[in-house]
Amino acid sequence: MIQGGIIMAFNKSSLSTYTIANQTVAAGSYVRFDINRVHTGCSIRHCPGGSVITLASAGLYSGAFNANFTATATGPVTFQLYRNGVAVPGAEATHQATADVPIAVAFPILELVRPSCVAVDNTAVLQVGVSAAGTINSSTINIVKEA
Repeated sequence: MIQGGIIMAFNKSSLSTYTIANQTVAAGSYVRFDINRVHTGCSIRHCPGGSVITLASAGLYSGAFNANFTATATGPVTFQLYRNGVAVPGAEATHQATADVPIAVAFPILELVRPSCVAVDNTAVLQVGVSAAGTINSSTINIVKEA
């Protein structure tokens, strides 16, 4: 793209991170992602083994979260995307879980990160929280900076 005679390049980035080893989680904790399968560009940051994914530059990001979960007790379980500690409306999956019965959970992700300035840091820190105790048998999150 050319803007004002200057060539502007879109900073394309992508992340596909997952965990296949069983992960025991407490109610109210965050999902950890152990392996970065694909990690390109510099707009999306994630350290393997951590729960934090950072959207570090302005743009539109899309993706999805998927997991297999076995609750330790019967009752509702919600997987929720949090941005800077605040629940993201619509980026969640709620199921009625039965103790010791695996369930599959998934939800889409669409996040807009506005440009930062000296006075405002719009960096988005994402985490996926789980409301009930149990075991995550596998989990994946994929995010791509679209524009």
